[in-house]
Amino acid sequence: MDLKSKNELEAWLISFVKALRNDIYKDPVLMEGLSNLDWFLEPCQIIVLWFTDPETQIIIVTHFDDIRDLTIEIYGPVPAYMFSEIALKVAEKDWWHREIPAKDKQHHIGIKTYKDLIESTLVSIKHFLEKAPFIRPDPATCQKTTLVFTKKDFVWFIRGNLADLDINGQVSKIINEARRRKQVKTKMEERPATKTETVKGYCVYMYPFLWIGEPPKLTLQQRLRGIVFPSELRKIVQEVEISSVKTLIFNDGLIFAQTENKKLALKIINLIATSMLINGISVFVSRELDLIEATFNRAGYFTHMRGKTLSPRVEVAFKPEELQERILSVKIGGESIVNENKFLKVIKTVKKLSMNEELSTLAIALLEAYTYLVTGSYREAFVCGWGIIEYYIGMLWDNLIKERTDEHRRNKLKDPNYINIDHTIEILSLLDLISKDKYENLMRLKRIRNKVIHKLYEPSAKEAEELYNMAFNILLQLMK
Repeated sequence: MDLKSKNELEAWLISFVKALRNDIYKDPVLMEGLSNLDWFLEPCQIIVLWFTDPETQIIIVTHFDDIRDLTIEIYGPVPAYMFSEIALKVAEKDWWHREIPAKDKQHHIGIKTYKDLIESTLVSIKHFLEKAPFIRPDPATCQKTTLVFTKKDFVWFIRGNLADLDINGQVSKIINEARRRKQVKTKMEERPATKTETVKGYCVYMYPFLWIGEPPKLTLQQRLRGIVFPSELRKIVQEVEISSVKTLIFNDGLIFAQTENKKLALKIINLIATSMLINGISVFVSRELDLIEATFNRAGYFTHMRGKTLSPRVEVAFKPEELQERILSVKIGGESIVNENKFLKVIKTVKKLSMNEELSTLAIALLEAYTYLVTGSYREAFVCGWGIIEYYIGMLWDNLIKERTDEHRRNKLKDPNYINIDHTIEILSLLDLISKDKYENLMRLKRIRNKVIHKLYEPSAKEAEELYNMAFNILLQLMK
């Protein structure tokens, strides 16, 4: 371990911080333009992870009140293959065992403590080190990349050695950048306020994942970069109004309902999914857990997204690296590709369903039944599907007695304590309002239904599928 090199770097860091504080932190104008990625205000602590081949330094800057100002710890220089050993030592430090103050939190999903944050950051550092050999070194500047740790803590990724740089030159760069940021901020404040057209709502990925239209082809640059952001490839393929709510459908299977009413957004998204199912596209029902709260900029970008990563559909939205894997899975048949012309039929179907509240409810019940069926929850699939069948029988019965009785008799004949569904099916059969085959199937499925409800019977896959198919055909019949 090169003690002289470590001492030189520590001395450089102390001199740099003191010079920066002397030149910029006493100037309130420059402070207004200072980036939080150059925030070396007292007290600050610095941890350096220093690797060779290629020479790379990771500078982690924190601001803990109970730890001495300018506490500097340098790990290395060591070969990059020792990263795991160094990372474990850093992660085991006592000072990470504390909550992140609410005022300092960034939008890190599921992270509450500095211990969680440093572990997540060390994983990001490992990804940087994997790319370090492909970053061109520049002795005059070192290639600096930054990462927000909290609102006042940060990480510098340095390709090279900070101790080789001129301190005054680095301080001047930070001052010039602060001055530029302040000028931009002043101009923005002086500029007449303009209304930014953004809309809020909820979105969700269709699942199993799919693409609408031709899947995007990655450029060589994107493939070499190793990460692709959704905004680079995402485009709107349909813009439709459902239940008076404008809804955007994107090529990557994301659906965005422009309403802040969560239940309405979920209903619209599931109506679209059911319409896809009716048109032969395999998709599952969306739960409230799957919804992502989002703000969409009409320039074509989501400026804000928030959701619970308990759902794989939400998780994929916050992991850009997943997008490249999804595109790869298309090539090996792991995802559906939906023709845009076929999707026009989906839009016609969803418009038809949305015009009838009862039909909408039945359609979403069918989607529930399908999801349970495909995922092997046969009892739940049976119950959801039976609800559609029972509605259909009730509709036939209502139509029969509506034209032949007065209101008093209708109410009597609709009372389940007077005539239950078993009696109803028998009468409809005797009047030839349902065929003999359908009667026999209904009675057999009803007996299974009774065992499911009263004895917690687990129907077989065949029984659940048979009932689902009957419910599916009934829904198609009701839509005519």
